[in-house]
Amino acid sequence: MKNATSNLFFDRRTEKSGGYFPVKLTIYFNKKKKRYSTGFDLTVIQWKKINGDKLKDESLKETKAKLNEVLKKANTIIKNIENFSFIEFDKLYLAIPGESENIFFAFNDKIKKLDNESRPGTANSYKGAKASLKNFTEKDILLFTDITPDFLKAYEKYMTKQGKTLTTVGIYLRCVRALYNDLLSNNTDKKYLYPFGKNKYIIPGGSNIKKALTLADIEKIYKHQPPAGTPEQWGRDIWIFSYLCNGLNIADISRLKYKDMKKDAITFLRKKTLNTGKTNLKNIEVVLSDEALKIINRWGNKPQKPETYIFPVLTDNLTPQQELATVKQTTKNINKYIDRIAKNLGITEKVTTYTARHSFATVLKRSGVSIEFISESLGHSDLKVTENYLSSFETDKKREIAKKLTEF
Repeated sequence: MKNATSNLFFDRRTEKSGGYFPVKLTIYFNKKKKRYSTGFDLTVIQWKKINGDKLKDESLKETKAKLNEVLKKANTIIKNIENFSFIEFDKLYLAIPGESENIFFAFNDKIKKLDNESRPGTANSYKGAKASLKNFTEKDILLFTDITPDFLKAYEKYMTKQGKTLTTVGIYLRCVRALYNDLLSNNTDKKYLYPFGKNKYIIPGGSNIKKALTLADIEKIYKHQPPAGTPEQWGRDIWIFSYLCNGLNIADISRLKYKDMKKDAITFLRKKTLNTGKTNLKNIEVVLSDEALKIINRWGNKPQKPETYIFPVLTDNLTPQQELATVKQTTKNINKYIDRIAKNLGITEKVTTYTARHSFATVLKRSGVSIEFISESLGHSDLKVTENYLSSFETDKKREIAKKLTEF
C-alpha cells in the first residue's frame, strides 16, 4: 500500500477581500485527497514570491517558515500512522489539545495565582507577555511543543520591530521560560522539548545602563533645601532617604510602618521577596542617620502607632492593584521633582529614584566596602545579582585606567 503524501495548495477558486486566496494543506492517499485550512491567506504575487528562488521579504520568510511547519507536522503524523486513513489523520491533525498543553491556559493559571498572592506587578508582566504572544501568533491555542528555538527567535525579532526594549523582551521571554519550567516539573518525560539554553535559544539581557552620581553631585542634592512643605522638598527628601537607607526603592519606603522602627534602625523584609515562596528570607536592617530621622519627623504620619505607615503614601484597605498604582504614581512624581532639582543644580545626569539606589551601592563599592555587605544591604538574592548591578561601575573604572595610559 502506498504512503499518503502532502503538499500546499493555493486555492484560487475562493477569492477573499483584497485579492487574497487561502493556502490549504492537501493530503493524497489511495487516489483520494482531502484539504485542510492552514490559516494563511496570500495574494497571487505573495504566493509566487514564496515559491521563488530569491525571497527577500522578511514577513513572507516568516510565513513560508510557518507553512513549512504545517507540512512538517502533517508528514510527521503520516509517518507515525501504521495503517493510514483519513480518519486517523484527522484525529491527530485536528485534535484539540488539552488545557495543560496550551501555554495561554498556563498564562491564565499563573496570573490567577499571582493575583491571589497579591503580586500585581509580576501578574502585570505575565499579562503583558500573554497579550504580546497572542498578537504575534494571532491564535487562541499555542502548544508548548510549538515553541521552538526558531519560534522564539522570530518572536524576539517581532517584539523589537514593535519597539520593545531588550529589557521588556527579556521580561516577557522569562515569563514564557518560567511557564515551560513549570510544565516540565510535572512532565519530566518532555524535557527534550525544552527550547531554552546553550545551542538553543538564549534570552537577551538588557543594556544594564545604570547611572550612579558622583559624591560631589550627591552632596549638591543633600545640601539643597527647597521651600518647606513643597513637592520639591518631598521629592528631595525621599530621594535622600532612599540613598541613606540602603537604596530602598519607593515600593519598600511606602510600606514601612512604625513597628519596623527600633530607635535608630529599621528592620523589614522587601516586598519583592515576601511572596516568592522562598524560605529563610533575611530581614534588611537599615541604620537611620540623623538626616533620615529628620525626614521621618518632617513627613511621617502622626500619631506614630505601630501599624501606621511611616510616610503618607499608602492607606489601609487598598487592593494590591491600587497599592501598585499608588506607588507608581508616587515614584513618577518624585522623579519629576528630583530631576528638576538636579538640573537646577547643574547635574547633567538624569536623576531618578533608581539613581539613588545605584548611587548607594556604587559609593560603597568605591569606598572599598565588600560586595557581600553591599549585596546584603540591597537585599539581593545572591552575589551574582549584585555583581551584575555594579558592572557599569567596573566599566567606568576601566575607562579611568585606560585614560592613564596617555597621561604623559
